[in-house]
Amino acid sequence: MNDQDKKEFSGIMKALALDSGVEFTKDSLRLYFAALKTFTIKQVKDGVKKVLTTWEYNRFPPIAVLIKAINNEPAIEDKALSMAHYIVSHLKAHGATIRPDLSGDHTADWLMKFRWNYTSWASEVLESELKWWVKEFCEAYRAYTKTDVPVQIEASKEVKQLAENMFESV
Repeated sequence: MNDQDKKEFSGIMKALALDSGVEFTKDSLRLYFAALKTFTIKQVKDGVKKVLTTWEYNRFPPIAVLIKAINNEPAIEDKALSMAHYIVSHLKAHGATIRPDLSGDHTADWLMKFRWNYTSWASEVLESELKWWVKEFCEAYRAYTKTDVPVQIEASKEVKQLAENMFESV
């Protein structure tokens, strides 16, 4: 956006503030404009439209929420459901012997290592329980995504190797 878009941007933000039921100050307007300046006014409009239809809280959405909407990032719930279905389809195709590749999603990987050990879970779960497991997985995914637990537990390969070799010489 450029300075010519300020008036239109102001109108968009006022509409969002009206929907949220909050007072939007000039300082807030400047802050949001500076943060969203790298996007076009059309991208901002589309992002705000998406937020208007999905925002469930009685407060003004933070900048990060608008950026995620503009970048069209899927919601946590959507990611969780997608990963749960991926794990279930992998289970049906490969059984308990081959672990699914979850390296692209740290939260799902962490859950399938520590909350449900994939091999033992996959060998014990019944077909009738999968529907309920998907719901439980989504709840756990949402909870762990909103905390730093998976990030705190993970370490680089060098750190893991250092920890493994620490007491070998003793």
